[in-house]
Amino acid sequence: MVLVCGELSANAVQHGGRRGHLFEVRLTVDGPRCLVEVSDASRTPPRPTKAGEDDEGGRGLLLVDSLSEETGHHYRYPLGKTVWARLILGSPSEESVCTS
Repeated sequence: MVLVCGELSANAVQHGGRRGHLFEVRLTVDGPRCLVEVSDASRTPPRPTKAGEDDEGGRGLLLVDSLSEETGHHYRYPLGKTVWARLILGSPSEESVCTS
């Protein structure tokens, strides 16, 4: 969940900022699922890019999509958009297990 929040937030800062506007992060837990929503001031929809082998960026949305049950976006009135990802939460014991 932290990685998805971080990626969507970084995208909001890098691509969704307009001078004088902040971004907003909202987390909603409903049973075993968590909805991560990040809103910013841009109306430009998120677009995955094809990253080259040596590129430092361009993989974030692919990563979010692969870690999430479902992703999407919607426009906000009067300004901006919200990009969201729905995650299935594991039990605390599952999250703390490390494999070699």
